[in-house]
This record gives sequence, C-alpha cells and structure tokens, in this order.
Amino acid sequence: MRFPEQLGNGETRAEMLGVPQVKDSSEVFVEVGVLEREGKLVRDLEVLNVEECEKFTKIAVDRLAGYVKANGLRSLVMGISGGVDSAVVAAVALRAVEKLRQEGYEVGYKFVFLDADSDIDDLVKAKALADKFGFVLEYMDLTDHCNSSPLMATTAPDHPDYRVARGNVRCRARMIALRHFAKLTGGIYVDTDDLSEELMGFWTIYGDEGDVAVAQQVTKTEMYDLASFYGVPEVILDALPGDGLKVTEGNVASDQLGLPYLEIEYVMTRFIGRGFDHKGSWDQLDESRWGRLVVEVASTIGESEESVRGVLEQALRTAWKRLRSNPVMGLCPEREEFGFPELGTPEFNARCLKAIQARAGRE
Repeated sequence: MRFPEQLGNGETRAEMLGVPQVKDSSEVFVEVGVLEREGKLVRDLEVLNVEECEKFTKIAVDRLAGYVKANGLRSLVMGISGGVDSAVVAAVALRAVEKLRQEGYEVGYKFVFLDADSDIDDLVKAKALADKFGFVLEYMDLTDHCNSSPLMATTAPDHPDYRVARGNVRCRARMIALRHFAKLTGGIYVDTDDLSEELMGFWTIYGDEGDVAVAQQVTKTEMYDLASFYGVPEVILDALPGDGLKVTEGNVASDQLGLPYLEIEYVMTRFIGRGFDHKGSWDQLDESRWGRLVVEVASTIGESEESVRGVLEQALRTAWKRLRSNPVMGLCPEREEFGFPELGTPEFNARCLKAIQARAGRE
C-alpha cells in the first residue's frame, strides 16, 4: 500500500492504516495472535536449517523470559521499524510474553513505530507484521521533535557528515522514547542489532543500544532465515536492509557499506579465519597477505577489489565502537549454543559462499 506524498502527515497515514497513536506511555498490551509455525517456510532458508532455527528460538525465548522473571520486570518494549531485525526479535519477545503468562507471571509488551521522517513504506511493513503476529502496534511521530533540535539547527547542511549526524539525532530520539516507555511500564528496552551490523560498526551509540539482546550473535542473512521460519510477511523479506534514517537517498544499507550483507559476511569470515583482527590496527591492511586475500575473495564473489577492501576499512574504521564496554546485556552470547557455525570456520565459509552462488543463479 502506497500513499501519495501530499496525503497528510505521518499521523494521518497511521490512522488510515489503523495504527493507533500512543495515548498512554504506561499502557502495555498482552494480545498476541497465533505464533506457532504453520509448518511451511515463507521461502527457502539460505544458510540455516530448520533444526537450528528451532534451537535458537527455544534458547532465546527461555533466556529472555528467564531474565524478565528473575528481575521482576513487567514489560518488553521495542521499536518496530518494518525491518527484518525488529520482526525477528518481536517474534522472540512475543513468545517470551506468552511463555511467562502461561506460567502465571503477569507481563505485557509495548511495541511502537517511531516515525522520524520515516518512509511510509516502513510503517506499512510494520503494520503487516502486527497483523500477521496479532500484536498491538502503536504509533508516535517524532519528526517535528527531531527537526526542531538545536543540534541540527547549528549543523550546516553541506557538512560532509550532515546526513549521518541527522540520522543519529533521529535514532537517539527513538532511544529516549523507548527508554521512557520502559521506565513507565516497569520493563526493558529490547535491542534488535545483529552481528553483521556489529562487524561493520553500523549502529548508533546510545541510539540502537537496548537493555538486553537476543540476536547480537546472529548475522543479517541468518536473521532473514529466522524471519522466514517465523512466517514474517514477504513484504519485509523482499525489502533490502536499510537504516530507516535516510542517511542515503535510497535508505539502503549497501549504499553505505558498499556490498550486500551476505557478501560482507563472506568477506569477514574469510579474513577472520586467516587471523584478521576486526578490532585491531589499521596497519593490518598494509600487510601483503591481506592484499593477496583481497584479490582472491573479490574474484570468488565477483566483486571489485575496491569493494572488498572497503568492507575491511569499514570494520577497522569502526573498531573503536566494538572496543568499548558493551552496555547491552547479551542473553545469547555464544553461537555454538544454538548450533550456528562460527565466523572464520570452513563450515560458515561454505554456507555463505553457497548462498552467494545460489543468489547469483537466480539473478
């Protein structure tokens, strides 16, 4: 469903889609639809198998539910962006809510689409997810709040980092809203970042960072597999990963990172497997062995050497973000727990390359 640009503001469009505005920041919901799998995948899995998806789900749900109960929490708060990461984490969170309520523990959720000059298609996707999983999605428009920030009023539009700075202001405004909801509902803000974003430093400090995370060790491609496993609507699965912040005109992550996530994952696993330190010194790139591997990997995936080197440079340029103490409580810190192969291993390399080749064959 698309709307002409002249058709009102975000609140008007949300109302037309049947997404209610947040009226009470302290209100939580318990309504959940049928979450059990229907037995059929939305689409074929690329790098995981069904057993691995099932194992991850059980561990993630049990850990999240256990954390809530152990700490006397009463709600799970999330921003539903219309992207695959929030869709997967929402599926886990809703299962945790159901598990706890079946055990007699009272807990609810507050899932909100936070509009910060967002693309209306993102709201359409978020609503499709809510309809599929049967949860209550609320809406809050932060656009005027972000646009009126004195921080942006004092930043020249022609500054080379203007769009990134503007995106960070928007992201941090969302964080403030989610933490506000969490405080008033006696809950926690559930993080939706994934491993591929961590490797690329593709998140906003004190913006995307929640209180607890269940998917920080899951790659972007694995997130799409989990989304298919959970029955996430195809309108979300068909969309290219973005940041929802309009840092680039197309709002697509690969415009900033240089390659699609699947190929980024292959580049990183090949280099990590050879001893490349993605948290290490920039001087590594001067070593001849990495130059040879750049040529080899570029040839293998049919991309330019410049693009491959660009991925490594992005990892090292943002290494400082991964060296700081992680403020997010990772509830599933070890990939081996749920049977996912480690980056840098022959198994991960093989799965990743097979998926790249399969995609190339479909194009």
